Amino acid sequence: MNVYDEPSCRYSAPVLNPIHKCLPLRLTSLRLPAQVDPWTTDRYLDLPRDSGPRGLSARARPRLVPERIIGVNDRSSKAILNSVGGVVSAMATFASVLGAAGMVAVGPLSAASAQVIALPPELVTDPDLSAEELAQVRAFIDEHAPALLRSADREKLKAARLALVTPLANPAASAPFRIGMAAALDPTLTQMMVAKEDLLVINALVISGELATPTALSRLTAALSNEKEEIRYQAAYGLRRAFLAMQGGTPAVRSDQADDAITAIGNQLAREEDAIVIDGLVAAGLAAIGVDRHRNIGITQVSVGLIANTRAAGANVRGEAYANALLRACSGVRDALGKPGGAAAPTAAKQAAELAGAVIAHARKVVQASKLPTTSQGGDKIPAVREGYAQAIGAASQLLQLAGTTLNANARLTLPDLVRSLRAGTVQADTQFALDAETIVGGGAGVPALARPPFEFPANHFVR
Repeated sequence: MNVYDEPSCRYSAPVLNPIHKCLPLRLTSLRLPAQVDPWTTDRYLDLPRDSGPRGLSARARPRLVPERIIGVNDRSSKAILNSVGGVVSAMATFASVLGAAGMVAVGPLSAASAQVIALPPELVTDPDLSAEELAQVRAFIDEHAPALLRSADREKLKAARLALVTPLANPAASAPFRIGMAAALDPTLTQMMVAKEDLLVINALVISGELATPTALSRLTAALSNEKEEIRYQAAYGLRRAFLAMQGGTPAVRSDQADDAITAIGNQLAREEDAIVIDGLVAAGLAAIGVDRHRNIGITQVSVGLIANTRAAGANVRGEAYANALLRACSGVRDALGKPGGAAAPTAAKQAAELAGAVIAHARKVVQASKLPTTSQGGDKIPAVREGYAQAIGAASQLLQLAGTTLNANARLTLPDLVRSLRAGTVQADTQFALDAETIVGGGAGVPALARPPFEFPANHFVR
């Protein structure tokens, strides 16, 4: 997965993958549209909750957030965004200096002054914390935790949060250290989760994502069903951070506990209606797929969740963000299937094939219902939402081919050029796209590709 790196941010924001040239499809004409990456924009800035439909077309255009900090993403309420300004650059510079010196900054900082206490790296990475070290962790938590409950003093809240998540940003942080931190922090985080202010709830989810412990996962998965879309998004993003932490070190959770969180991601994907939250859930699922022991269940849950979601969407277009989520899912699952070091399980590969078919079937319904703007409506360029769907279809086509060879190494699947006809954006080309899609997912006279080996889905499975 392509990422961009910033020295002040442990976890980089995922960038939508370009279509790889790894499979024999004629996709050389594909290009990603110029767009703002959804992980670096604010979905909820200055937008009243009753400002119309949830689709991006009904909202103000996203705008870049100028600063990023350790442990906080940029898709929050206006309140939390206001709380993370000010001393970010100074903190990031100071943290980088401490990092270079082998120290971990844990003290509160302010724009005017800074008093820094340093936890020795050997404590953060110790696989067997002594009673004295655990007492040191508890004292550290006791110093900073009270400020987390003071939403009126955002500078102190911000400094406390940054102090607490900084040692957790160490990729070698041990499981006992994470668990010790969580044990001392959990009472405070529990209070924050039931607070009236979204600012406190969001901060609790941010810290939980960095902790990546059993109680943290439980807190995050419970928040996936929150009535507020910004809270659901933060819960998804927190789960993404937790699984990224598992990729980089020894997990602080049992395998079955992580599997339960992955299943919760899939379940919420199936019923989620907000396109930005869907994209966040997909990214969380892909982070789980990046943990080798969870690759198969991650592929399965991302696929099952989006299959149900596209079926519920029917012929409705949920905007560019939804197309981006489909692209992210198909390209991410494709990359997971092609990852060196052992093939995915056949059951996961078949679910991936079903995901590809579901995306193609959804696009077919959208095109047949004339829901995508035509090229003539886009002036000299392809309308962004149509381009997004074309990119998603390109990734789905590649995913389908790779799933086929995973199920049967001798499988050779020849697919029509769906991308070209969809990007053309004319009535005639859309008619051709629908006819070509039928040869893959069904709905026409012949036996569709997905009803034949190695897939063998029922002939009407994707057009019910």
